[in-house]
Amino acid sequence: MITQIKKRNGDVVAFNPEKIRNAMRAAFTSEGVPVDEATVQQMADRVVAQVAEHSAGDEVPSVETVQDVVEEITSRRPVLSTT
Repeated sequence: MITQIKKRNGDVVAFNPEKIRNAMRAAFTSEGVPVDEATVQQMADRVVAQVAEHSAGDEVPSVETVQDVVEEITSRRPVLSTT
């Protein structure tokens, strides 16, 4: 389970999965792609699970790692551009 995340400035802070959901929701909205809350939740859960897999042991995942996984997950929706 992820409890902390390393920010771009190097600070380690508490991990908040709501920020992932908010970012994903905003990305879909900015592209004009309708998405329901259950789908956002399911995708965010996949992001958290994959980040946890990438962060073996006591390694604190970085914001960049989370962003990469979010882009990977959201790119599976063909109507959403992640670039």
